[in-house]
Amino acid sequence: MQAITEIPFPHNSAQCTKFATEVILRRSDYEEVTICVKSFNTGETKKIGSDNLTDVQDLFDIIDKAGDMMEFTGGFSRDVLQIEISGPTRTPLVLVDLPGLIHIGEDRDVVHELAEEYMSNPRSIILAVVTASNDKDLQIVLEKTKKHDPKGQRTLGIITKPDKSDKGTDLESKFIKLAQNLDETCRFQLGWHVLMNGSAEDGQRVDLRKREQEEKRFFGIGSWSGIAKNHCCIGPLRSRLSNLLLSHVKRELKGVKDDINAAIDGCKKEKADMGELHITRESQRKFLVKLGKKYNHLCMQAVWGIYADARFFGNGFSARPDDEARFLRARIQNLNITFARTFWKYGHHKEIEDCSLMPATSTDEDEPRTHFDNCRIRPDEITRKYAIVEWVKPVAVRTRGFELADGRNPVLVKMLFCEQSQKWETLAFRHLNECSQACRRFLRLVLDAVVSQGQVEVREALHDWIESGLERRLENAKRELESIINDCRGRFPITNNYQYMDDVNMARAARDVSGHNANITRTLGRLKTFPGRDEILNEVSDLISSLDGIGDNSPDSENLRCEASLDEMLAYYKVSSSCSKSNEA
Repeated sequence: MQAITEIPFPHNSAQCTKFATEVILRRSDYEEVTICVKSFNTGETKKIGSDNLTDVQDLFDIIDKAGDMMEFTGGFSRDVLQIEISGPTRTPLVLVDLPGLIHIGEDRDVVHELAEEYMSNPRSIILAVVTASNDKDLQIVLEKTKKHDPKGQRTLGIITKPDKSDKGTDLESKFIKLAQNLDETCRFQLGWHVLMNGSAEDGQRVDLRKREQEEKRFFGIGSWSGIAKNHCCIGPLRSRLSNLLLSHVKRELKGVKDDINAAIDGCKKEKADMGELHITRESQRKFLVKLGKKYNHLCMQAVWGIYADARFFGNGFSARPDDEARFLRARIQNLNITFARTFWKYGHHKEIEDCSLMPATSTDEDEPRTHFDNCRIRPDEITRKYAIVEWVKPVAVRTRGFELADGRNPVLVKMLFCEQSQKWETLAFRHLNECSQACRRFLRLVLDAVVSQGQVEVREALHDWIESGLERRLENAKRELESIINDCRGRFPITNNYQYMDDVNMARAARDVSGHNANITRTLGRLKTFPGRDEILNEVSDLISSLDGIGDNSPDSENLRCEASLDEMLAYYKVSSSCSKSNEA
């Protein structure tokens, strides 16, 4: 780079290039030098150095200090140092010096991304620099070159340090063959060029005139003397690059023209999308009213499920998430169905034998993934006897109140119900949040449809206003949902629902079976001469055992009261869950 541009770049054998440097050479009647640092993050360009800088020799100190103005990621920066030099002897040329590609280290990705950003530009000429002191197959730049220029149409290979390779070795022969463009694995249409590196002490400037003399002497004798004169030394390279650039520009001119026309068309479309300029309040009001009507029209169709606007809703066959989100009523209905199934199947804490709260249609088949995935915790499955003796009875004993010795405590039903419905809040709020997200996504799509792409500021301002309104409504909905749950779980169980009475009466009837069994046993026991008495007693005994809920011939009165409270809680849970689910949905 230093030899091509004749710019005295700082030299340090222990350091490598830390940022990209763009050198722009222009031919003009007078000498002028401009140095800037272009920020990668902001795109801003900041000029450095003196306004009257005319001597390139003054660049040495300025370039050395330019890194202090850049932002670094690790050891490298994505900012760009731009140097523009004009003069009557300058060869028109634009060069970009990039950090050398590294194989390992935490900065590897940053360096490779920076290099590939320039190499991927189809209108750039790649200078693939390899050193003759190492095997070319170990130098990653050739791999990158094949990736971005597989046909080798815009790559010029540069071989450096030919004087560092051992004379007469196979390695030297391979690089001489490569320089002559005879290597089938790395043949470029633009060919190769060979250069010697200038020598200088760290921090010192290279004597360019001395360097060129040494270079000509080296390529005049020895193994490298067979290289064509216009394919070695720095002087021919300057001319070669200038001619290559001219040819490349001519070849790409039509593409540049097409790009310019495409950019002009894009600007025209963007201007049309921006619409008319609204200066007066009346004009702005009319514009917003027009947008509001379009917005309301699409929203009402989605809310009522009348998807008539084909330009917005499409035909319904697309499974893309954004297309499905447009059918708002269907989306909310599907969320409600998922919520109901999850609520019935996983909403209760205990699943009691012969008293299932799961719907009859519930199955154990694999369920599709939904927002309830981490809430699908199966209820604890227990027997009826265990529920009465181990779950209900301890609570009944601990919470005795003013009830008589044989009476039931009404607080017990409330406590059992609160324990059984402890998952309700989690499921309900998860459903509310998912519905809120569906509405937000739908309204964003509507806004994008009614406000043109060119009116970015208008769309973003309306989006922020809509978002703030949705946030307020979500908070109100959360408060209302919390109130519904508190009404269900916080108050004493009171209901006049006929279903509750039917379930309680059925449970009482089942408990009466035990009393009937005892009467049958006593009656048969008094029959002394009845034929087959032992056989009948055995059969009836088996019948009694199968119908006995607790298994005792003389049931504990405390167990009976607990069993009655359990039945009342289960009946109330069914009624309350139906009402609560409907309100929450």
